[in-house]
Amino acid sequence: MSTTRTNPKDSMKSTWLRGNRSQWKWSHKLLASQLASHPEYDRDIPVHAKTDPMPYMGGWSPHAFVLVFALGTMAAHQAVLHFSGWRALPAWLAFGLYTAGALSMMGRLTTALRALGKAHGFMDGEHARDGVPDVGVDRVAISLGKLMLGRPGLTVLLAYQSATAPLDVVGRPTWWAWLALHIGVYTLALDFFFYWYHRAMHDVPFLWKYHRRHHLTKHPNSMLTGYADDEQEMGDILIMPLLTYLAMHAAFGDKFDFYHWWVCQVYVLFTESVGHCGVRVMTSSPSTLVWLWEWLGVSITIEDHDMHHRRGSKKSFNYGKQSLVWDNIFGTSYPREESLMVDYSKVVHMPLF
Repeated sequence: MSTTRTNPKDSMKSTWLRGNRSQWKWSHKLLASQLASHPEYDRDIPVHAKTDPMPYMGGWSPHAFVLVFALGTMAAHQAVLHFSGWRALPAWLAFGLYTAGALSMMGRLTTALRALGKAHGFMDGEHARDGVPDVGVDRVAISLGKLMLGRPGLTVLLAYQSATAPLDVVGRPTWWAWLALHIGVYTLALDFFFYWYHRAMHDVPFLWKYHRRHHLTKHPNSMLTGYADDEQEMGDILIMPLLTYLAMHAAFGDKFDFYHWWVCQVYVLFTESVGHCGVRVMTSSPSTLVWLWEWLGVSITIEDHDMHHRRGSKKSFNYGKQSLVWDNIFGTSYPREESLMVDYSKVVHMPLF
């Protein structure tokens, strides 16, 4: 009789949080500082039948969460100029400031998602959410660093113009109108590139080997958003945003400025983390076009990407991250199970503070 051996590197066993802390490395300490990884996370979590109605998160709540951090970082930029007396913020300092803004948002988001999970439970609640695996602590910590450094870094490198301060643009009414348009178009365009890239990672055997690690988790949490091989991270963090920026710049020229791209990047960071959290709440990925996607029935919810991990593997579905527009056009959407019953009278909000 032959037996199939599992590669130890594929293990999703997560025991390190309850291990000997004197043996922790920097990566263990970094991840433990994120509340979603604490031992009490898997205690007293409500478990619901799949037919139980789930609460609804209003459309304005995710927008408010994103904009507080995105615009707050721009306000900090302006404050530095005001109190320092500088006429412009050097690119290296802008990189540090906007990286700090991304870190601040992601740290608060992790805590907020933990609170929502403890209050409302998770999709497929009879199965616990996967923790950061013992063999993947370093990889997850490094991936989070790449995510936080890569997106602001690319934005500053390609679009930052030190001579233009936040107050130079936010005072223009047209800047806000263009921002609203750009958020919707950017997330749709990004999802077009991402859809085909993501689908190819599943359909092409040569590429699947670079995506397989990300699918070792069947019940992910937001900390596992970046649990992937380096090749996949290159596409997620650099290539897809770069292609989208080039497309947006070709379409809109200078109207798609650094600050617009920064806000769009924060929207994407938010959506990618929420899409992996599995929290049992009905909410659509925020976009200024979400009203249209919901009317057409092509918005993406937390359950959609959760199903992609839970039931999909090498041959999958729900490839989009920002919406299901392209999945519906190209016939790769998958029916929901738990989001069919929603109690719209039970409204919850993304905890900001």
